[in-house]
Amino acid sequence: MVDSPDTAMELEHLKAVFSEIGSLAQRSLAERGEVVTLAWLRRIAYRVEHLETAWRKTLPSTPKAMPEQRRRRDDPADAPRPCSNSRMGMA
Repeated sequence: MVDSPDTAMELEHLKAVFSEIGSLAQRSLAERGEVVTLAWLRRIAYRVEHLETAWRKTLPSTPKAMPEQRRRRDDPADAPRPCSNSRMGMA
C-alpha cells in the first residue's frame, strides 16, 4: 500500500524507467544484435544486484523458519503405501 502521493508518483516513475529499459533492449536487439544488448543488460543487472545486496544489509534480519518437527513413527502419513504393480497378494 502506498502511503503518500509523492511515493505513488515515485513508484510510477520507477515503473516507467524499467519499461524504458525494456524498450531500449528491444530496440538495441533489433539494431545492434544480441551481443551488445546482452552486454548492456548484464551491466544493468550487475549494478542492480550490487545495490540489492547493499539494501538487504540495511534491512533487519528475519528469523529463519523452524524446521518441521519430525513425525512420530506411528503417524499414519508415514505408513507405507501399497504399490499398484506389486506381485504381493497375487495368486
